[in-house]
Amino acid sequence: MMSDYRYESRSYQPYFGFGELGLVGNQQELEAQGRLPAGYRFEGKHYFWNAASEHTTTAIGNCLYEHNLSRYRPQDVDAVDAARRIFVLGGSLAVGTSASTKENSWHAVLERLLAQRFPLWAPHVFNCAMGGFISTQEMLALFIAVLPRKPYGVIFLNGLNDIYQPWQLGTRPGDPYNLSTVMKYWYERPFVHGQMDEAALQSLRRQAQILLYDTEKRDIVRRSIVNVYLDNMTRSIRLCQAADVKVAVCFQPWLDRSRHLLGLEYLDEASTAHQETFELIRRRMTELHGDVFRDLTGIFNRLDQLPWYTDVVHVDDRGQELLGHAVAEVVQPWFGGDHAVAANHGR
Repeated sequence: MMSDYRYESRSYQPYFGFGELGLVGNQQELEAQGRLPAGYRFEGKHYFWNAASEHTTTAIGNCLYEHNLSRYRPQDVDAVDAARRIFVLGGSLAVGTSASTKENSWHAVLERLLAQRFPLWAPHVFNCAMGGFISTQEMLALFIAVLPRKPYGVIFLNGLNDIYQPWQLGTRPGDPYNLSTVMKYWYERPFVHGQMDEAALQSLRRQAQILLYDTEKRDIVRRSIVNVYLDNMTRSIRLCQAADVKVAVCFQPWLDRSRHLLGLEYLDEASTAHQETFELIRRRMTELHGDVFRDLTGIFNRLDQLPWYTDVVHVDDRGQELLGHAVAEVVQPWFGGDHAVAANHGR
């Protein structure tokens, strides 16, 4: 989901770049902050690569470790034994957005829990999620930035962006919205930093209304979202399994889902479509990948936990803690007892 930070635009790369419509800086501002594309210089209206060092496809994905809640840099990943590497992919909830510090993020909580339970293994949990990501971008990040680093395991914490963006922003399922429905606006708009374009927002809202209230289009959108998410996750799971990498796909919680499970009314008129789409995804993923798919949408299951949400999807430090514990329960069966870990993780 979109956030109020600017981390999405840091070290931008075309494959992965994302940014809030009204919060990315103009070129001069980015240049002054040293936040132009990694390895590029800006001249006139163009980027030119500074041919100072050789690159690989893995290096293209290094920008994914540059978000404001990342606890490790790419060089840190490479310094850790492969048997102790776990990677996280997903959108802004996976990043840990709304955690007060890096060490209060759910992935830091997960790392500490695994270290306590398996002290002979001492895992590192590397986060290369990015705000706004959908499963198509996650699959690309897996292939380019994660699998070449020979991980022990990969955790996807995702799902809502795949559902949310087509219904709310009118994107074709599987397309990053800033490279689809708002592409012309994104690249050609008159820009005043910090101001949203109300006309563009109204256009998005009108399109969302059409999709919600046209029965035929609504069915097409719902089926397409399910198809795309299933295809991308199936490919990602198979890539991991072919590389002998443990994998878990955890569908993320969000506020209206938590309210729905508690019998409360929705806050968003599109929430019925969101819930219907999720139920189809859950059924199909359970049928096809029940060994690796986990539904975490119900982990905030008490009324007093609802204030832990800072917006429609992100959670505060209390929510981060619970989320870290929930994911730890998912991945704990990967390891067995400490003696088994010591014997089997020396590769």
